[in-house]
Amino acid sequence: MDDIIGTINENWLPREDTGGCSDVGINRPGNAILGHTEDAFAETLNHFYFISAHVTPTPEDRANGAVEEHFTSLCYAGQLPGYTMSFNEHGQVFTINTLSPKALKPGHTPRTFMTRALLAARNMNEADRCLLDKGLGVANGFSVNMFWTNAAGKHQLRNIEVAPNLVGDSSLLHEKTFNEEALVHCNLYLRLPVVEVIGPIIDSSKVRLELLRQHGKPTSRNDIADALSITSGKEFTVFQKKPDSTIKTIAVGIFDLEARTWSVYVNEPNASEPVAVLPMRFTELTCDDAAF
Repeated sequence: MDDIIGTINENWLPREDTGGCSDVGINRPGNAILGHTEDAFAETLNHFYFISAHVTPTPEDRANGAVEEHFTSLCYAGQLPGYTMSFNEHGQVFTINTLSPKALKPGHTPRTFMTRALLAARNMNEADRCLLDKGLGVANGFSVNMFWTNAAGKHQLRNIEVAPNLVGDSSLLHEKTFNEEALVHCNLYLRLPVVEVIGPIIDSSKVRLELLRQHGKPTSRNDIADALSITSGKEFTVFQKKPDSTIKTIAVGIFDLEARTWSVYVNEPNASEPVAVLPMRFTELTCDDAAF
């Protein structure tokens, strides 16, 4: 919540945001893949972990709308699960890109609270309601790269950009569904008309987007692994490992929705073995085909 706190007295205070997560996804017959680079301060390398949670509400919480939850999420110490890459038992897989609107909305919902709540979503409608946050709205900005799987084995791939609504009581959202087109997203608004900060997070995103687009249209898991392994940028690159970089790629996650596996790498995924391959157990899938 640091960026929100810093704007309480001076709403247009420039902020030197840093970060650099990149995402590439495809939803094609036989290939439903989402890849994500988790970029963070170099000090966090080898200091992240997974939470595999089963949350059982108390009767009082259940009466107030809480639901039973099963989810797995990559986490940083001291932070809520949900703001990196995660999946839940209802067939939801999602990854997050930090986005940086210049004007924030103190007193509204921090993005990390919203993405924690997203882990409880049982279907796409619940996920949309969570992100819209009617009555309040998000305080800062982010993007969700999201897969849903149903009981028939069908998949839907979406990107949702989320921004503060400075004149309304709910988040600004722009949703896009990807079928034949590949999903490519970094730390930059591509569709919502939002004034963003000036700084490394924007400069880096522009370079990474261009590198990914120059790489060509991915059609397979190997293509996504290659794209997320790009190190050819001079100052900024997709897989960040330059010794003098403040922000480094500490992990790469590749979700394979057909195999229902989540492979995690700490080196370039096209030239290394995963340090973990986690099964994705979707035990509560809906049979509703309407959204697919």
